[in-house]
Amino acid sequence: MHYSYKSYIRKLITIEKKVTNSVERCETNMISNLGVRLSEKVLLERRENAKKVIEGCRKDNRFYASTHNYREPWLRDLVYSIDILLSLGYVKEVKNQLSQFIKLQRKDGQMPTVIDYGMRKLFYLRFQSCPSDTEILFIIGMLKYNNFARDEFFKENEDAVNSALVFIKSHLNEHQLIPGMDWRDAMPNYRGKFLLANQMLLVDMYELLGKQTDAIKVKINVNKFFYSKEKCCSADSIYWEDGKLKQDHNFDCLGNALAVLNGTVSDVSEGILKGFKAAKTPFGYRNITPYYVFNRAKLFTSWDNLCLVLNGSFLRNTPGVYQNSAIWPFIELRVIYALNKLKATIETEEAIKLMLEREGFNEFYNPRNGAPGGSKSQLWTAAAVLSAIDLVQMSL
Repeated sequence: MHYSYKSYIRKLITIEKKVTNSVERCETNMISNLGVRLSEKVLLERRENAKKVIEGCRKDNRFYASTHNYREPWLRDLVYSIDILLSLGYVKEVKNQLSQFIKLQRKDGQMPTVIDYGMRKLFYLRFQSCPSDTEILFIIGMLKYNNFARDEFFKENEDAVNSALVFIKSHLNEHQLIPGMDWRDAMPNYRGKFLLANQMLLVDMYELLGKQTDAIKVKINVNKFFYSKEKCCSADSIYWEDGKLKQDHNFDCLGNALAVLNGTVSDVSEGILKGFKAAKTPFGYRNITPYYVFNRAKLFTSWDNLCLVLNGSFLRNTPGVYQNSAIWPFIELRVIYALNKLKATIETEEAIKLMLEREGFNEFYNPRNGAPGGSKSQLWTAAAVLSAIDLVQMSL
């Protein structure tokens, strides 16, 4: 159901008084009785293998994004895995990795995306100009660490958090929305646009900070500008052209899942459930659907449009590959949480079963045949699998 602007404000304020302020509590308190039929042997084996992957990613008291292609610490991958890492007892390693990123923070508050060394600098940019999720995720990670560890680390580094917050706010538009790419940093179509997923991360950050007024403002404006009457759900991204609002009507699983989890979508949305259904394949959920089609020849003529992605990874984004509508387990986990909250029990069970019976812990999987792709032994994939297993076991 879509509300008018004023009625949505009244409804959202009422809802805000009732719901939890913490994303973690939202994720862990919504467990229903799931009927996932997997033997204890399968669950135990999958759990132990996932823990081995995480341990394999642990290097020098911090975590690489994987044991293969991404052998360096990435802030984004750490934060999307942080709940499981802390629960497994890697408090010292998480603290150390956050500390290393803080040491590299720029004076204006910008955080590095990755800590690269030597020849690896030829492949990645430590400070990326096009994505805008890095600083948001840094603050989320610091707050999650603080909520778990309850030590002096957050207080000692509060200036770094405040500096990152200033950096974020300096990039907001008049509607308090943030432009820029997210984890899909090799998708040139997102350059300079406002992505749903980033606005939802912004809401999560504000709620963890206890800034409910700021969170409500973002929720209101997301529903005002992102809501698509055509799709009855939120657009993947928006932008303004000659003063007119434009929407990209592709369905982003991560952004819509986060919108369900943090209450931006205040009622069960048939449009969102239809979007998830459209993204579903026999092998898992595509991250976006339908895929985007790029004029690759034109991209070669404009270095600026590549956002200085040095390794040419945008070339991998053919339909159904890499970031362009493939299956990413760290996103599937959020889809599972959202489906469970929406009481779509059958869909939740099927998604968990697919994730737990899947081969390996790869970066992503092919939506046409389920074949593993990208890097092997990916940190956030192993963390997602462990979280899915915990969801099953907590429901028993």
